[in-house]
Amino acid sequence: LHDSVGQLLTAARMGFSTVPDYTDEPRIMAMGALKEAIEEVRLLGRTLNNDKWKTRTLAMAITDEANRIMRIRTVQVKVLIADDPLDPPMDTKIILYRSFQEALNNALKHAKANHIRVRMSGAARPTLSISDDGCGFDPGAVTEGTGLLNIRHRCALIGYDATLVTAKGTGCSWTFSPHVHGNIRSADR
Repeated sequence: LHDSVGQLLTAARMGFSTVPDYTDEPRIMAMGALKEAIEEVRLLGRTLNNDKWKTRTLAMAITDEANRIMRIRTVQVKVLIADDPLDPPMDTKIILYRSFQEALNNALKHAKANHIRVRMSGAARPTLSISDDGCGFDPGAVTEGTGLLNIRHRCALIGYDATLVTAKGTGCSWTFSPHVHGNIRSADR
């Protein structure tokens, strides 16, 4: 990301800044957008670095992402870390974080949410929930896209259930919780 996309964006910004009459509003806004895109690529590159995850807790990563969203968007993201959770193993931590990012992105992109609540609780294997006040949707009327399937698939890889609760006009709520072995759900009987 840093070496390809980041460099392309930097080159575009440098080329764009040499355009005469760089004082009109659209050009100033475009230059700001390029600068923001470059910074986002840098931040994303850091989250992919496994060495960084050795010292970065899941709670820290979630809080940092919430703060980043609030800096660049007019969305309120409230994070509650309860029960002083232990940090899960690196693979679990990274997959939970990526699932969290996908749910957060869906709330921003599709739900048009104004408020997002994130809660992490449970000491040994944390439960993570993401709820928004967006438009929601009828899950029966929507063919699951790649994002919804990816969230469920990723969570299953680490022994987690990904549960979505939504309805038109009610927002969305995702819960990522450790799978309880031997638990029989009524739908499975």
